[in-house]
Amino acid sequence: MSGAVTKTSSTQYIPLFTPVFNPIWTGNILKTGPCNRASNLLGYCQQFNEMPSRKDAMSSYDSNFYELEVLDKEFLNNSVVRLRMVSPQKRGMEYQAGQFLNIELADGDVRSYSMANVWANDGVIELHIRLHKHGKFSELLRTEIEPGSRLKVHGPYGNCTRVNPASTSSKILMLATGTGLAPLKALLEQILEAGSKNPVWLYWGGRGSSDLYFSKQMRDLENAFGKFHYIPVLSNPEPAWSGEVGYIQQVAARDHPSLNDDYVYACGAPAMVNAARVILTKTCNLPDQAFFADAFGQLVTGSVTPNQLVKVSMHGPNGQSTQLNLPEGSSLMEALRIGGHIKGICGGHASCGTCRVNINPKWVEKLKPVSHAEKRLLTTLDEFRSGDRLACQLIVTKTLMGLDFTIPDHLW
Repeated sequence: MSGAVTKTSSTQYIPLFTPVFNPIWTGNILKTGPCNRASNLLGYCQQFNEMPSRKDAMSSYDSNFYELEVLDKEFLNNSVVRLRMVSPQKRGMEYQAGQFLNIELADGDVRSYSMANVWANDGVIELHIRLHKHGKFSELLRTEIEPGSRLKVHGPYGNCTRVNPASTSSKILMLATGTGLAPLKALLEQILEAGSKNPVWLYWGGRGSSDLYFSKQMRDLENAFGKFHYIPVLSNPEPAWSGEVGYIQQVAARDHPSLNDDYVYACGAPAMVNAARVILTKTCNLPDQAFFADAFGQLVTGSVTPNQLVKVSMHGPNGQSTQLNLPEGSSLMEALRIGGHIKGICGGHASCGTCRVNINPKWVEKLKPVSHAEKRLLTTLDEFRSGDRLACQLIVTKTLMGLDFTIPDHLW
């Protein structure tokens, strides 16, 4: 039903693109984005299926986008859909395994999903999307989006990408819950296709066996590649279940008590990722820099009073300068995003680079040092310059009174 207009509430209508890219304009337009998850949870390198962002924050969304046409839509279980898309034109979106894209809705909301396949010359992009009962985009997937529908996609984003181990004896552990499997599936395919000699373990967790919607395919890969090991783990298994029971981070820690020279990718529920980081680094001696995870979340802000405001100077295109009063205690990204000055797609977790600012040289040394994660992302961004910082990593305090910074032209 491409091109139809769906009524999702008493006041909002979302049109879909037609196969000839002739949208019906009623104030809303469907576009595309990265990992997404329901509720106010954070997710790591994962699918965030119904995580809305602010319309005003998206008003300056970058103009670099891709038109993708839906090839097919397949229900992998009762709550997960596999969506495959391709650019109908020569210009496709190239990406690295582990990255994500954004689907932008007509009212400025975005939905974020990781690519579940390795990029290839055919340009096909595979997404694993969890459906939610009252989700805006979920409802469109159930009722409107079909083969031939066109979506508008921004990306790619994220730096939870493959790192070549220093030694072929180093182990690679992958921990996923739910649709957090998607980016790990892409990474796994890339590692196996490259003929890596490193042993790889995938721990995939769910409540029941139906949550593990790609289990057969993982078993097939295990049978085809001797160095790949698939370990499904259920927290609330059926009586007939004979596999691992519990939580994947605990099972992984038990199986691998020493991870000194190894690598871990964690994608899924924030509770799992946080717990995995602690147990694997503290108990199994995994180096902090060998734990890889992208994080996405909703913007959270609190109420402020006038005596909690910090004045800063912001510079934009053509040298335009603006004085802003920002709420103390928020991140610089949160404050700028509310005003619609930047996007901050990943929710403030140093994953997308869309909140980059360039700090006046007089202020560079006054700010907290750049973390390993922030530096790793910044140096991968186009046109990286000395003085670049991620606004999500800077907390607005009175010590920032008078801060002077510039937002790069291409991020306006």
